[in-house]
Amino acid sequence: MNLRIRGFTLGQALLVMAVLVACGSITGLIFRRVAAKRMETADVDNLRQIYAAWAIYQESNDGPAPDLPALLSLLDAPSIFVSPKDPFRGADSDSFPLDPCLPSWPPRAPYRISYGYVVDLVRAGKLHVDSWTAASQDPTLGLLVSPWEGRVEPGSDFAAKVFGPFLAVTMDGAIVTRPPTPNDALSDAAALFRLPERVRRTR
Repeated sequence: MNLRIRGFTLGQALLVMAVLVACGSITGLIFRRVAAKRMETADVDNLRQIYAAWAIYQESNDGPAPDLPALLSLLDAPSIFVSPKDPFRGADSDSFPLDPCLPSWPPRAPYRISYGYVVDLVRAGKLHVDSWTAASQDPTLGLLVSPWEGRVEPGSDFAAKVFGPFLAVTMDGAIVTRPPTPNDALSDAAALFRLPERVRRTR
């Protein structure tokens, strides 16, 4: 019996390589989507916990709305204030902006806070509301915003260009996805908190 061992032709080898490259690309795309979904889920969980602590604080106190660090006693750890998508989450500093949407605002925090808070904008004079009672009933105003969901171009001193979309918590605690608009930028933070009449509810 005459046994002959045939090797791959050049065309067959190229075909196998092309199939392997395609499989690798598809697998990489799937892993990236799974990782992005996992980070979005972590963001939603963080925002829900912060909102729950804020609501408890508001029920227990008759004074003005608290700074976010004032809620720490009702939360597990400062890590809840950090978005997994925040490009500054691992920054080595002992003085962070109190609000990521106001990177040059003088009040500082000893740890990173990734989520914008509408109360900070009002206090900084970047957003005008007639009264907190009226603001709390405004369906087009977000309470908390995560500006890191879309493409981000980090700058210096904790500033960044953000391109949306954004996660936001409404005044009644709903988590919504806010589409990007041409005015979105951390330098125009008030625009990030204005929600269109129709937004997609995330959860």
